[in-house]
Amino acid sequence: MKVILAKKIILENEILEGYGLYIKEGRIESIVPQDAIDLSIVEQIPLKADYLLPGFIDIHIHGSAGSDVMDATPEALNAIQKSLVTTGTTSFLGTTMTVDFNNIERALEQIRLAMSHKEIIGAKLIGAHLEGPFINAKAKGAHLENHIKLPEIEAIKTYADVIKLITIAPEMDVSNQFIKSARALGIHISLGHSTCSYDCAKAAIEAGAESITHLFNAMTGLHHRDPGLVGAAFLTDVYTELIADNVHVHPDLYELVYKLKGSERMILITDAMKGQCMKAGQYDLGGQTVVVGDKDARLENGVLAGSILTQNKSLKHMIRTKGLDIVKVSRMLSVNPAQLLGLTDIGSIQSGSKADFVALDSHYDLLGTVVEGKLF
Repeated sequence: MKVILAKKIILENEILEGYGLYIKEGRIESIVPQDAIDLSIVEQIPLKADYLLPGFIDIHIHGSAGSDVMDATPEALNAIQKSLVTTGTTSFLGTTMTVDFNNIERALEQIRLAMSHKEIIGAKLIGAHLEGPFINAKAKGAHLENHIKLPEIEAIKTYADVIKLITIAPEMDVSNQFIKSARALGIHISLGHSTCSYDCAKAAIEAGAESITHLFNAMTGLHHRDPGLVGAAFLTDVYTELIADNVHVHPDLYELVYKLKGSERMILITDAMKGQCMKAGQYDLGGQTVVVGDKDARLENGVLAGSILTQNKSLKHMIRTKGLDIVKVSRMLSVNPAQLLGLTDIGSIQSGSKADFVALDSHYDLLGTVVEGKLF
């Protein structure tokens, strides 16, 4: 049995003060007052945290530490896992790019293999986010146009155990049959890289789409005669991904999104690529050269190509937003992504959940990360 103590423990909707957590076999056994804990008979995890949060879940990340999911090797995935855990991320979806589908399949095979490993080496790889190739070439962003294709359920059926989330442009799925078929397989759908109309987006949401991929980026904006995909994000109950790096979206808009969606429907993502946790320089993404600076990552033509954001920085950027406190922001990093994916044993601090935590000091700086009771 292990125990971890913190001045403040962040639950879904409240803060507990003066409590600790008993951990047994990688899960939270119970939440108890600190004065009831006998430290002489348990192993204490050596963290003196001001705040203890549920581990961050990143549902949209391509790479880190010089490695990419599309490298499709165990070594690349291990490097990403070991890097992410140093930023507070305890679980993530390995996110693909629009490339030759054979290469996507190789990446999915490697993700499947990594998901089967029991040893905790860092952040846990819990599945794949297929971002493309089912997108619109007119909103391709940093994706390669020549590999974009119409949605085909047969192409992904074999990987229904691996793919947890798919980004599609709904106008590429005119009948919404792909969305319905994917949902029947247990795969969640996010709308993005799209030039769709408001009505098209609403129809896709009614068919089963549950999320919007990196809100504002690579999509139709808000227009008074056709509210577009941004309008559908604001006027329906879907989750909305947000890249809070102060580059992809003006930071003053964080408050607007919060006022319209509330903390219950916002999910913070990084959309990070190889340059995350690396020095400035040249890297690649989906076969294209990316120039990484101090704050952003761009193709040579200036188009944003993912980010170099980390989730611990996402939290600090959002806490600076008017009206947001650590409980609300924590929810965007843990509870909400877990709920979108239908996961009940990660994303919150409660008895029976996996012992995945982020420890912060009083300035919200990262002190350490715990994955299933193991301290990193």
